[in-house]
Amino acid sequence: MNQTLKKITDNKIIAILRRLNEKDIYKIVDALVEGDIQVIEITADTENILPIIENLKKKYATQLTIGVGTVLHPDRIASFIQAGASFILSPNVNEAVIQHTKKLGAISIPGAFTPSEIVCAYEYGADIVKVFPANRFGPSYIKDLQAPLPHIPLLPTGGIDETNIGQYLQMDCAGFGVSSGLHTNCMDPNSDQLKTITETAKKLVEQAQGVRRNA
Repeated sequence: MNQTLKKITDNKIIAILRRLNEKDIYKIVDALVEGDIQVIEITADTENILPIIENLKKKYATQLTIGVGTVLHPDRIASFIQAGASFILSPNVNEAVIQHTKKLGAISIPGAFTPSEIVCAYEYGADIVKVFPANRFGPSYIKDLQAPLPHIPLLPTGGIDETNIGQYLQMDCAGFGVSSGLHTNCMDPNSDQLKTITETAKKLVEQAQGVRRNA
């Protein structure tokens, strides 16, 4: 199995960092890593994203797997990968984005919602399909999707936190995208906020790894 894909499916939790400034990202990533998070997504609309990825890869090397999210066009994918990203996520199904990502040797995770969109994304070459927004119908919807599509790895994203992840973990998902559930959307975080991020990350990771051990 591809090492990036294995890292995602082994760790389950992808922490999402959306439109944060550079100094806040470094603080929040440090707090997430302290909480045992090993996979993060930085959205493509983040200012100075390329040096941010490069600096994080220098600091954490193989300890941290980095992806770029909200990728709507294939034109910047090569630069993201050259900077150190190893997976690309999108909120939609775009054949050009999926196939260019695969051509460059990275993991493709497009976003879809309906069965038709999910199958289409997988047939285009997606490694995992992000089901977004998952909180629209909740864990039962993921279970309904898996019944006819057990061969397609799914990544529920949206509204997942420590209060409901247990329900999602009952299903055999590839992983979970978590943003607000990890409190990563705070600007200029103080020490208490960073501590909360670390403590919440530990709880989510412990739940995910506990299910994996018992599988």
